Amino acid sequence: GYRLPTEAEWEYAARYIDGTNWNGGDHISGDTSADYSTSTVVGDYAWYSGNNSPSGSKDVGQKTANSLGLKDMSGNVWEWCYDWYAEYSGGSISDPTGPTSGSFRVYRGGSWSNSANSLRCASRISYAPTFRFSNIGFRLCRTAD
Repeated sequence: GYRLPTEAEWEYAARYIDGTNWNGGDHISGDTSADYSTSTVVGDYAWYSGNNSPSGSKDVGQKTANSLGLKDMSGNVWEWCYDWYAEYSGGSISDPTGPTSGSFRVYRGGSWSNSANSLRCASRISYAPTFRFSNIGFRLCRTAD
């Protein structure tokens, strides 16, 4: 059935532009502008501290979709990933998986309470899986047949 995405699956979905070009990680999901420091589209794709009044999570799907048709990959709520947290290795890896056990799980994407910088596709945080807060949620995925 359904499950949390791995961190690699989440990042693929967030950074995808067209299968040849990829968001470099310093942009929010869906933003394809050349220079993030001058980008003005953050509010088109994400709920964050700069456009969230009254504060709190919003109904999903009100913002523009990214290239895969996915909404809210950046902003609204941080999203738990299946992987246990570990520092990245120094090399390039295809479809990496986290460690098989640990104390902290990864979550990605930034939230309504964060600045635009925390919404970058490269942002990642970890906490114990028992941690709860109003700006953390999840996205379900399903393995293709």
